[in-house]
Amino acid sequence: MSDADNPRRPLILTVDDDPQVLRAIRRDLRRAYSGRYRVVGASSGAEGLELLTALERRSLDPAIFLVDQRMPEMTGIDFLLEAVSRFPDARRVLLTAYADTDAAITAINQVRLDYYLVKPWDPPEERLYPVLDDLLSDWLAGHRPAYQGIRIVGNPISPATHLVRDFLTRNEQPFEFLNVASDPQAERLLHERAELDEQLTTIEDTSFAVTQSDLSGDVGLDDESADAGTATFEREKDLSIEQNVRDLLQKIDRALGRIDAGTYGVCERCGKPIEKARVKALPYVSLCIKDAQAQAHR
Repeated sequence: MSDADNPRRPLILTVDDDPQVLRAIRRDLRRAYSGRYRVVGASSGAEGLELLTALERRSLDPAIFLVDQRMPEMTGIDFLLEAVSRFPDARRVLLTAYADTDAAITAINQVRLDYYLVKPWDPPEERLYPVLDDLLSDWLAGHRPAYQGIRIVGNPISPATHLVRDFLTRNEQPFEFLNVASDPQAERLLHERAELDEQLTTIEDTSFAVTQSDLSGDVGLDDESADAGTATFEREKDLSIEQNVRDLLQKIDRALGRIDAGTYGVCERCGKPIEKARVKALPYVSLCIKDAQAQAHR
């Protein structure tokens, strides 16, 4: 597969509120870099931040941010402050229509600006590409792509973990091991479980209070029909929510058990690794997409 066909190739993100400028910079960037990088544009800082969120969800890496300084609602520096907090390794270039020394000094101090580019950048072969070539080479030298192979999540001293690791080693299969004691995915499961426990306690307390009110006869005869119907509806809704929370707690407990056993992230039906994006969205999931769809259609 060529670099141009690789959906996970790194990105060059440019942000400018002027449609003509945005089209021009994307055109020039694609002309020189589309074979090795995906070129993505945003027409505002807010749209750019939404793109960053999408990149995080897909575990994609931006190589360079090229951002206009003078945009309404969010300046280029404000955008870069947020962007580098999420992707600290990406290179930063600030665009402006004229020399703005104060903005340049502020950007250098606050976001460790790599370059300050004054529009227009024509001809790009002289004023744009040489700058970006140097920055991209520097970024590539220190870039480590996200691991896309087999991951084992478990306790280092667990016998089940050692069995899986030994099996993969004997069969010369590369893998990455994540310690359950320090892995953020396990921490996320434990955090979600604590929140669900608290939610379940609140639901149980509310249901108990409603039941006590019914037993004490607080509902008057004139309002009995309407209030009783409302109370019944609320109890049924609480019971439904309570059951959903209990089911989710069971799924999380089973996921924590799989982490301890060294089988987390592996489909319980086919034994293949579950898609990374699916595990990230649903950390307690136990089936891959194919098997989950097959189960839903039964």
